[in-house]
Amino acid sequence: MPFNYLSQSIIATLSIEKKNNDVFYNPELQPSYNGYAADGFLYSNGQVTPASASWATEPFGSYRGSSAAFPNSVLLLLSNTSLAVLDETSHNLNLWLLALLSDSYALSNNFALGSIAHSYSQTLQGFQPRGLTYANGVISVIYNPDPGSIAINGTLVVNLDLAQDRVYLETVVPV
Repeated sequence: MPFNYLSQSIIATLSIEKKNNDVFYNPELQPSYNGYAADGFLYSNGQVTPASASWATEPFGSYRGSSAAFPNSVLLLLSNTSLAVLDETSHNLNLWLLALLSDSYALSNNFALGSIAHSYSQTLQGFQPRGLTYANGVISVIYNPDPGSIAINGTLVVNLDLAQDRVYLETVVPV
């Protein structure tokens, strides 16, 4: 049975609309643009290439909708267990992408932390998702430490960078 993201308690939502000044949707705005665009193609110096982003070529299934291109209107739903990307251009809010939050996944709820000098003794630090932001093809999931955490006092951000076709962790910023 597929994961039911609609039965989860929603922590945060975000609506993304195609904007005229967003280079992810409009790579022609920046003649030197290098990266993937919402159409799923790679642009090099503003020119489209035949290369496609991994997210545009993922097969249809329980965690990926049938549309290759990033939709012009998107609704993000964040829970403690998933990030659902829904296509608002469809009447049924069809699933475009479902990312589960789990240990050893890019969108984790536990992250290995340790000093550079003692990287072999890393420990897991728990975080809880709390918010979402978007800018120019980058969806950011914002985390706070678990309530019982004593090691970290700050915010952690995981970026799903559709324009560069990668996921990366931002540093913890003390509050």
